[in-house]
Formats: sequence, structure tokens, C-alpha cells
Amino acid sequence: MNYTVKSEDSMKRFIKAVFVTVAIFMLTSCSEKTNGRGMSEVPQDTVGQSTVQITTGETQPSNEEQSVLEALHAQPQISETQYGNTNANISNGAFTVLDGNNIYFVLPINKDYDVALGDLIKTNADGNERTVLSSGDRFSYLNYVSGWIYYINSLDGKIYKMRDDGTETALIVSADSQSDYYQGHTTQHLGTVEAMAIVDNYIYYRVRVPSVQSFSGYIKEIYRTNIDSGEVELLQQLGALTSGFTVYNGWIYYSINDANKSGAWEAYRIRTDGTENAKIADIQLYSTSIENDKIFYISDDESNIYSMDLDGANNKLFGDGIIAAKINVACGWIYFANRSAIYKIRTNGTEITKLCNIPNYNSIDINVLNDWIFLMGNGKNMLMVKTDGSDFQEVR
Repeated sequence: MNYTVKSEDSMKRFIKAVFVTVAIFMLTSCSEKTNGRGMSEVPQDTVGQSTVQITTGETQPSNEEQSVLEALHAQPQISETQYGNTNANISNGAFTVLDGNNIYFVLPINKDYDVALGDLIKTNADGNERTVLSSGDRFSYLNYVSGWIYYINSLDGKIYKMRDDGTETALIVSADSQSDYYQGHTTQHLGTVEAMAIVDNYIYYRVRVPSVQSFSGYIKEIYRTNIDSGEVELLQQLGALTSGFTVYNGWIYYSINDANKSGAWEAYRIRTDGTENAKIADIQLYSTSIENDKIFYISDDESNIYSMDLDGANNKLFGDGIIAAKINVACGWIYFANRSAIYKIRTNGTEITKLCNIPNYNSIDINVLNDWIFLMGNGKNMLMVKTDGSDFQEVR
């Protein structure tokens, strides 16, 4: 294609418009991003588009104009990290996920179990089209990638993927796929997958591995598996007691309690390639959410909300007097539940609002999708309410 720039002023306007377009493209939303690969989409601000009109014709650009165009063409492509679900939903068991147009969620069907068997359900945004994709498993940690739903089946502790129309299911991660990979583990030695998150082209997951060298009889390890190649890498051995598993901006955040040492909790982060594992704080990470380079978590002993920087600095109590069982941070709001109600408060500590009362559950998980809050109580009952507190209902 031949480009004709009619004047110096036109050229300046063209360059300015291109850089405006690039600047707009670089703006990010309040949470994890998605693209055409079909990963879960979360609320984000609408950004306007700038259109650059280029006149075409037979006239070749001057040498100066050609140099500018080549320089613009040579600008590196801007890539954005793609998440299979939000890190806050992952910290709450990820029993819901979006594909941009549809909602997938796990609805318990057998309430006699501590962790109920469930239906994996697909519904459109309006909720008037509902399809049961699969039934009778213990689905958790839902992630959506390019037409596939990834999940852990807690019945066997393995990771599967299912087409988003329910027509095909495939085993992704199991003891067999990791056999003899590291530390001489054999098929029968590798245990169950406890948590997972998908970021870009990798599945990151924490595994419980039997070990005769541990007082508890097992240790925890973090692996990653390449979605395309299936290559498995051990990233870190953690010890027996762990809490928190959050993948954000090239790092995995977790905490451990080594009873063989002090017995105190320590928080760490490790790069997603397994390098630079380092302690960041002497705390337990529980119900962790990360947004705008700030970590929000609950002190399990006190049930208070705390915040700190990504490197562990500026660790402080958030919202004096707030008691929370679980939190989920989305688009500048902390949504939290105690044993009787759901609340929200801005991440700057203002505008605390009670949204609705809830039954008195011993165990609570919170997922946020667009303008809906989903709550799972005792692994058996799902409730939903809008983020403004309206339309509170039980999901049946």
C-alpha cells in the first residue's frame, strides 16, 4: 500500500493521532484483561477509539516520511496478560467464570456431602437460557480459555477441560502426566491438585504430594503446565502447611507454615518461571485479592482485612473494626462477607455499604462477575445479589 502525506501539518497530525491511538490501547481496566482467545472477561471501563485516516494513491512518500512510517511500524506490539479467571475469584474457589457473553457456574446437587456434587451450568447474561454441561462431579477453580472450560475435579484431584458446549472432555493434568518428572515421584506418589489458575499459555497449580519425610505425611508443590505442549515444570516445593495461591503480573503469591522451624506463617512470592523465590512478610495470606498492585488479604486469626504492597511493604490494617470471613476485590471495591451479611467498601477505605443479609454459614466463598456477586455457603447453597444490593436470590 502506498501512503501519501499531503503536507508537513498533515504529517504531524498523523503522527499525533497514531500515538494517541497507542496511548488509548495501553489503558487497562480495573481487573484482569481478555482478548480474542476467549478468556473470561471482567468489568472494565469503556475506552473510546481514535480513527486515523490514511490517504492512498500512487504517490510514494518522501524519504523522511518513509522513515517515520517505518519507525511507527517497528514499534513493539503491546501485549496484555490474559487470565482464565480473576485472581480474586480463584482465591474463592472459582465456582463461576465468564467467557464474555455467558456465565458458567457450579450448582450443588447433592447437599449431603461436605463439598457437594454439582452441575456445571452454562447460562447467557440474561439467565433465560440455561444448559447443564455436566453433572455429578465436584467442579472447582473454573477457568475459561479459547472455547474450553478448565476445572479441577475434586473427586480425583485432576485437572480437566471441557468444550463450552459440553460436547468434549479431556484430562489435562494427572499423576500420570507428571510421573517420574521430578524427585523420583512415581504415578502412585503424586497426589491431588488443590488449586489452579491459568495465565496466558500456562496452567499454574498447587499439588498435595505424599511424603514420608514430612511429619504430616505430605508436602505441597507448585507446578505449571504449558497448555499447548503439555510440558510440566516443578516451580517450588512448599512444605506441608500452605495458605493462599494467587497469580498476578508475573508472580505467584503464597504463604507457608513450617512446623519444623518456628511454626509461624511466612508469605512468599516466586516468579512464574520458578525463579526469584523470596519471603515478603511474616504473615499468612488468606482470601487474597490483588488489584492495582495492592494485596488485600484476611488475617485468619483476627478476621481483619489488611493491605500491603506487592513486595510486602506498607502492611497495615484496612478498615478498623471490619470483620470478614472472605473478601473479593473487583474494580475498586472490596466485597466481603461476615457470618450474617455481605458488604462492600472502596479500596481507599470509604463508602462502606451493607448489601444484604445472608444465612449463618460456617464456610463462605465469594465470586464477582460483572455486576453480580455470587456466594457459596458451606459448599451447598449458592446465592446471588447485584453489586448494588438489589435482586438478592438463591440460585436453584
